[in-house]
Amino acid sequence: MRAVHGQVADYNRAFADEELYTRMRADFSRQVEPLLQQGVDVIVPAGDYPMLLFALERDFDLGGATVLNGLPVVLEWARTAVRLQRLNGTHR
Repeated sequence: MRAVHGQVADYNRAFADEELYTRMRADFSRQVEPLLQQGVDVIVPAGDYPMLLFALERDFDLGGATVLNGLPVVLEWARTAVRLQRLNGTHR
């Protein structure tokens, strides 16, 4: 697990500014480089802004690691939590 840093204002502008989006994607790539050096296979951008910003990427790969769209991951987690609660009363 590793925090990726960025400015909220930059994320907001990157949704509409292709050049800024490209720079933010490159910065994200640089920030996850230590994970790639450790041999991770999958990266899931967490947090609202990175997750939303990269949600439209298709076949997003960085150095051999797949960058998953975090939105379906979160939705599936929520569905699983509901199923577990119905199955055995699990609350969290």
